[in-house]
Amino acid sequence: MSNLGIIIDDNPISRCYINLLIKYGINVNCVIYLLPKTNFFKKIFTFKNFYKNNYYPLKFLKDKKLQKTISSIEKFFGYDEGFCREMYKFENLYKISNNITYPNDNLINSSRIFDFLKTQKKKIYLNTGKQILKEILNTGHDFIHIHPGYLPKVKGADGTLWHIKNFNYIGVSSFFISSKIDGGKIISREKFSIPNFEINDFKNKDVRTLYRFWYSFFDPLLRGTQLQKLLKIKFDFNQIKNIDISNEKSSYFSFMDEKEKIEIFRKVFSDNYK
Repeated sequence: MSNLGIIIDDNPISRCYINLLIKYGINVNCVIYLLPKTNFFKKIFTFKNFYKNNYYPLKFLKDKKLQKTISSIEKFFGYDEGFCREMYKFENLYKISNNITYPNDNLINSSRIFDFLKTQKKKIYLNTGKQILKEILNTGHDFIHIHPGYLPKVKGADGTLWHIKNFNYIGVSSFFISSKIDGGKIISREKFSIPNFEINDFKNKDVRTLYRFWYSFFDPLLRGTQLQKLLKIKFDFNQIKNIDISNEKSSYFSFMDEKEKIEIFRKVFSDNYK
């Protein structure tokens, strides 16, 4: 797509999006890969950055006892079996574009990235990171983010977990990024029922492991459901009805504490593994 760019902050979210772009045969006009300053051997540093930022999902994929649970998450969202294994292949990055820019900075609002974007023709940039966009919103481009919450009801951190705790369902929304956190114009949104997955040896898994597992697979695949909608219409927003949220209440949440997390994971994971 001539007007589509993507900002890669290498993580499970970006890896899911990259795999979906490959699946839908989309060639991205511009890839901005956030990487600390390095003048040489960019591919080597990119490789190291990939393994550092995706350490836990890569570790989970090697655990045969978790394969059934990963497959269940794929099935819940309608992905092909093996999607998660495919999405964590390093070389996928080089299949979506011939134009990868390394701005020698991993801070999204840096002067280097700002100056680069100012030289580019107007594009729609898909953001894959968790940094708050500020200065670069003034570069003349549109930026899209996919949030794991049904906006505006659930804003902020740990959206899926707060949905389960307070609203008894899970939501996801795509929106244009604005200066207000999770407050831009909503493009599309959807609700899902609360799942239940069997996971091996649940009782002996600590909350940090479960949290990392959740954000390695469930969270990115949830976000990917919205990206698939946008890819199917080739980012032609005229095909999507405007969403009126003028009468809807908005709530902002911060990161959930350990005790609440384990309560949530008891709802979504069971130990009836066979």
